Amino acid sequence: MSPVLLAPASFCRVHEAPFYSHVPGQSILGLRFYVNTRREFPPPFHRKRKAYQRVLTVGGNGRRDTANFSMTGAASNTRHQHVAFSGGGIYFFWQLGVAKFLGEEYDTTRIAFSGTSCGALCATLTACGVDPYLTVQTAYRLSLDNDLWNRPLGLAGIWGRLILEWLQDLLPEDAGAVCRSRVQIVVTELPNLRQTAVHDFHDKEDLIAVNMASIHVPVFLDWRLTASCRGKRCVDGSLPNLVLKRRGEAAEDFPVDDECIYIDHSLDERLELESFGFLKLREYEEVLHMMDLGYSFAQRLESAGVFDDLPIKKPVDTI
Repeated sequence: MSPVLLAPASFCRVHEAPFYSHVPGQSILGLRFYVNTRREFPPPFHRKRKAYQRVLTVGGNGRRDTANFSMTGAASNTRHQHVAFSGGGIYFFWQLGVAKFLGEEYDTTRIAFSGTSCGALCATLTACGVDPYLTVQTAYRLSLDNDLWNRPLGLAGIWGRLILEWLQDLLPEDAGAVCRSRVQIVVTELPNLRQTAVHDFHDKEDLIAVNMASIHVPVFLDWRLTASCRGKRCVDGSLPNLVLKRRGEAAEDFPVDDECIYIDHSLDERLELESFGFLKLREYEEVLHMMDLGYSFAQRLESAGVFDDLPIKKPVDTI
């Protein structure tokens, strides 16, 4: 399975013309996307100055709390040590490129992360120090093992099982402890579409279950309408933003504070599009190209000073 599977589709009108030119090669999980024709670009990067103190249910236990949570392993009183990944469907691979840059240049063990939908997966994998290339390679292997290109219904109905297997393979056994209180994952509770931030992970399996709820595309993932999370019926964490047309507002998508660095593919002017539309088959080379674009975007953010307050990775001593 490819992490593409990890990304829920945006339910919007689409223009049937692929954004990227076709690159010969084998498909990875079979996803290709089509984009709409609107060309409204946000600024090259986004860092809200407003304090996001929107009250959320934190931890899924009914307790109400503010969005600013204790960042174990990260300096909570230090500016810009919280990175949030948006939802974005196929752009999970673009996020992986950003994560690759962060992992190379900064000490991600001292950074708090938030994410919704595919961004939850990126936040979790980055916090656990999983190699982005291993992420893609594992997805590619699962694609081959499950012969996805020859299935009449493609990913429908088996997407969830593949993502589950993918996460179980990639995440370390102590992933729950690593992410506890340092990673926030946003899910959407039904029937009121309330977005809930979960950070009190019990163990690896619980962490995976919350991720699965955050990416749950109704029916398509596993033929089920909802996913179970902390006794609640949940769906994709970014669904309210699609249904209520709240696109582009970090405050609506994340429990982030005023100094959080918000990573969203729509902020990359080089992608030259506002939003993706529909998921279909993709090529492996295109996935790597999208990662390169995310990596390049992160380099530009660094040059602009956006990452100035992130903890620098200490050089490894060599003998």
